[in-house]
Amino acid sequence: MCGVILGGKQNNHTAICASMELSDVSRRVRGGIEIDLLVSPRSSRTGIEGFDEWRRRLIVRVRAPPLDGRANEEVAEVMSEASGHKASI
Repeated sequence: MCGVILGGKQNNHTAICASMELSDVSRRVRGGIEIDLLVSPRSSRTGIEGFDEWRRRLIVRVRAPPLDGRANEEVAEVMSEASGHKASI
């Protein structure tokens, strides 16, 4: 699990699954929003997968290994693309 802060305002997002929405796994913080993530490194594909309803996390898959910050960098790229804003971990 890690937190990602997305710059800018929180917009209305479409739910990825029927029972959870982005607002269920995020909260406003100074300078943007923070999102609770469950990251799967060394995945066969990269992207947002959906929600883990038990852990209340957004699932993000990345191809990079969890070594030397490479997975974190790829997560930040995925979240930046999805939000249209700079993301940091």
